Amino acid sequence: MPKRLNWRDGCLGRRIAELELHLLIARIVQQFDISYPQEAENVQPLMRGVTIPDRPVRVQFVDRK
Repeated sequence: MPKRLNWRDGCLGRRIAELELHLLIARIVQQFDISYPQEAENVQPLMRGVTIPDRPVRVQFVDRK
């Protein structure tokens, strides 16, 4: 008998999409050295219900080769 869907189950593809995002992030971390450029200004946190940066955050991706 098929499982009955209700609002608590959410989208059927949500879990697959979450897993794909985790795999993508893991692959990026494996293939690149991620650093904060020296010429970048310090970013300060702003509290607006959630913590957000006060300006765009610049990061540098260098291929590990």
